[in-house]
Amino acid sequence: MMKYVKIFLGFLALGMFCALVYGSLNKAQADEVFPPDLLKVQSVPVYCGNSFEVLVTTMNTFKMELLGSSNVTVQGQPDGRLLGTMSVWYNTENRKGVFYLTIPQTGETCLLSYGIDWVFDTEILLDVVNDSLANVSKLPDIEVE
Repeated sequence: MMKYVKIFLGFLALGMFCALVYGSLNKAQADEVFPPDLLKVQSVPVYCGNSFEVLVTTMNTFKMELLGSSNVTVQGQPDGRLLGTMSVWYNTENRKGVFYLTIPQTGETCLLSYGIDWVFDTEILLDVVNDSLANVSKLPDIEVE
């Protein structure tokens, strides 16, 4: 049992440190939103692996599904150079989830944070779902032959 507690505490500490690393990795975007000198660079270990293996393990072993993803671009500009892709994966049965940063240039996916006993704001989730459904209805019809 103590082994599992140590593993959990390790993941928790890793998640907290990785969140700080994400802030420094994405400093270009942070400058657009945060006041100067609010964030500082932290040197912490980040665990990365082959994207295919990490994502397949996430789906098959941890039984997580992709909850959402977004592009990370230079200065957060829609036409900016792609730096990576953020993704959130979640297992509804055990209420565990992860945040990943996938870096296409290296072919690696990095674990930024791991969480348990997630609590969601259902009002915001409903807004996101409704907005997503509204955008899907605006897509052009594609004919399949």
